[in-house]
Amino acid sequence: MRLNRIARACGVRHRSAGSPVSQSPVLMRALACATGIAMALSAAACSVLPTASSPHPFDVPTPSAEPVEVAAGGPAQGSTPDMLVSDFLLACAAGTTDDFAAARLYLTEKAAQTWQPTTMIQVYATASTPSTQLQEGTGDVTTEVTAPAVATIDANGVLTPSESGSQIARSFHLVQEDGQWRIDSLDDGVMVSEASLAASHQLVSLYFPSNDGGALVPDPRWYPIRRLATHLMEGLLAGPSQSIAPAVTSAIPEGVALGAGGISVDNQVASVALNGQVAPVQDPTELYWQIYTTLTQSTSVTSVRIVSEGATIEDLAVPLGPDYRMDSAVGISDTGFVSVSGNSTRLLLTPEQIGPDASKPAIGPTSDAAMAWVGQDTVYIADGDGGQVAHPVASPSWPSVDRFDMAWATSSTTPGSPIYIMGLGGTYIELPSPFDHSHTIHSVEVSPDGARLALIREVGTTRSVWVAPIVRDPQGVPTSVGTPIQVSATSATVNDVSWAGTVTLVFDESASDSSPQIRIEPLGGFGSTMPVPGEVEMISGGATPSNIYIRTREGNLYSRSGSVWQAVGAPVREISYPG
Repeated sequence: MRLNRIARACGVRHRSAGSPVSQSPVLMRALACATGIAMALSAAACSVLPTASSPHPFDVPTPSAEPVEVAAGGPAQGSTPDMLVSDFLLACAAGTTDDFAAARLYLTEKAAQTWQPTTMIQVYATASTPSTQLQEGTGDVTTEVTAPAVATIDANGVLTPSESGSQIARSFHLVQEDGQWRIDSLDDGVMVSEASLAASHQLVSLYFPSNDGGALVPDPRWYPIRRLATHLMEGLLAGPSQSIAPAVTSAIPEGVALGAGGISVDNQVASVALNGQVAPVQDPTELYWQIYTTLTQSTSVTSVRIVSEGATIEDLAVPLGPDYRMDSAVGISDTGFVSVSGNSTRLLLTPEQIGPDASKPAIGPTSDAAMAWVGQDTVYIADGDGGQVAHPVASPSWPSVDRFDMAWATSSTTPGSPIYIMGLGGTYIELPSPFDHSHTIHSVEVSPDGARLALIREVGTTRSVWVAPIVRDPQGVPTSVGTPIQVSATSATVNDVSWAGTVTLVFDESASDSSPQIRIEPLGGFGSTMPVPGEVEMISGGATPSNIYIRTREGNLYSRSGSVWQAVGAPVREISYPG
């Protein structure tokens, strides 16, 4: 479907080029219309059912992630500069369907050869209106397109949120070639709306083994839905992103590359042809586990066959990984340290075992995990039999227990405080703060897989959320904390943060000019906010953001049920999910 026909179907009328103008309705209406038509075609594709003939048995195939493709056409004859740029941006939005062949038709011959569209994606809010300004020269035109920035995605599919209030600004220089306007100078990469990105790309994860080999760690990426399995495999071969690389390894030997056959999918079996020394791997289980878990995110793939230099690896039993129990909450009540299920509790440790000043309960994310709590400037960690270890920490943060049964905490009022780690077997580690020594770590929270550390950094009166990789030895013992990256560019301050799954954070946002709310922030994705019934003092997430506990400044406990907050009915003073 030609893009100018899409525009005409939406009632878009192009205008002639003139002196500088802004807020071009051509650009905005054409982009919105293309997104609407794509969504409508997707719905129509699955809404037509047979209305006659007798019923008979049939197999229901797994839905394909392949999108309904709206092919982009070339520029219309006699296009004005404004019309050409707006149609070019539409062709870029559909560029993954034809490898940007149609988009290059809007460029001069030289520009078409040098433009690199896949180096970067700049994303703007779908609800915003891109603005254009045209400046006419002698025989040429320069068009500036700006829009509120949401995020940038690099050539490896890694998303970085944009600073609040920042703008995307792209410049296009047009000249006439054979009597037609064409773009002869432009920035590499493309700009698309969030809706266009969601129609052409998918947020997925590459999976890499943790340093101890006990878990697969997700590395979120945005890849085109078209040929998704190939993009995933290429990502695995390229390796992890810098933000998680210190915490993971790869079972794929160095020097291995996709063979000439690449990846083919037949009857939901992905055949992966690799060049390099894969065959000598003594135990291919971890290799298969990594590739299988990554590629089966594509709905067109349910099994994997790896072929390398005559050797075939297939149908292996993949490891189960850690036995996560993320929705088994714990709390402290008058009866002691308890597990919480709905409105009922079960005693785990008596008041005598935890002491009269016990607070801030925590438990590890796996079955039969260690428990931790705070009391009188001390962090305690205990097993189910009551055997415990205690270490002094001034004004300790809420402890976090990892899957290795180690409790993490910091002194929440001491600038430059180290991160304290303690285990039941007598393990005691102090890791230096990854921040400047004048900064205070208000809170630490280990991800369920043990590979990432969420931190709240306090500078003056402002607190912000950061995530850093945890470097461990092959036995899982932490050796350092990597370079932190700020999670959200919000200007609000934060009181508490928690993991809700392995790649999603939940934290409160407090601002003087807005009502209390929490933010749900998937790593590598787009965050959202949700109102809460009071200013949040504590937040704890379960297996997903659908399971959240909060405690307000007034001491009231609430649990999330869908979009509704309900008062916690269990007789506990404090409560938290594992982690």
